[in-house]
Amino acid sequence: MSKRGAMSDIEKSPRGVYEKNPGSGTWYIRFADEFGKTIRRKIGPKEAAIEAVKRMRERVAILKLEKDFPSPKTLDEVMAFVAETSRLKPKTKKLHETYRRTWNRAFPKILIKDIMPVMLKQWVTTRQKEPTYRGTPPTVSTINRELAYLKMVFNKAKRHGWCDTNPVTRVDFFRENNTDDRYLTEEEMKEVLAKMEPDDAVLVEIAAQTGMRQSEQFELRREDVDLKMGLIRLPDPKAGKKQWVELTDRALELLTAVLDGHDSEWVFPSPAPRHRGRHLNGRYFSE
Repeated sequence: MSKRGAMSDIEKSPRGVYEKNPGSGTWYIRFADEFGKTIRRKIGPKEAAIEAVKRMRERVAILKLEKDFPSPKTLDEVMAFVAETSRLKPKTKKLHETYRRTWNRAFPKILIKDIMPVMLKQWVTTRQKEPTYRGTPPTVSTINRELAYLKMVFNKAKRHGWCDTNPVTRVDFFRENNTDDRYLTEEEMKEVLAKMEPDDAVLVEIAAQTGMRQSEQFELRREDVDLKMGLIRLPDPKAGKKQWVELTDRALELLTAVLDGHDSEWVFPSPAPRHRGRHLNGRYFSE
């Protein structure tokens, strides 16, 4: 191999990824930890090494942030620390922001070490009567998620020595009853769809035919639908990997009609003028 060719291969390798013995197929990574010490590790294939060095640099960045972060005292300061040092997907980050606002309303400017189990139990009683933005009381699953978020916050605070105990462990979570779930029969589905507006009925029937979650359905792009093969690719499934879903004949018929009716990049574009160019969101059905 010429010197120019060797230099080309080196340039293609990301910073911190190298092959100790050229041509061996065994790749190493090199990075600096949160204290500035150089760390070298044997990984294996080049793709795995690229992913490993990226992951370690992200982890070091978080550790540096934690090391330099001022020691928090109030609950809100600890929640701010969690927000700054956590790697979250946008949807999870948005949920955490909602939970943070909920707990700030409940315990404004209170020291985290002063929060006791009895205070949280009283909060649960009060929270059950508070109306949500829809005007209805929160579900038990919502309260459970809010408590679970706070439990995670206290676990991080305890690990850093900012509190001695986790009071959320002394609070009983609600039992969520999922045993009553059942599927609609074909006749029941027809009755439901007959009572809906045509456009809404199409959305609901596609969901029923494909089993997609609402976010997966509304965030579907035109490029994710293969009408010739009768497949759709889920953009961000819960498993974190791309998945292909086979379409039923009815789902294929419905999606073909939907895509023929507009030229948007989204399969389900928002009809609202102020949201032109965006996809539908969960509030479409909130009314």
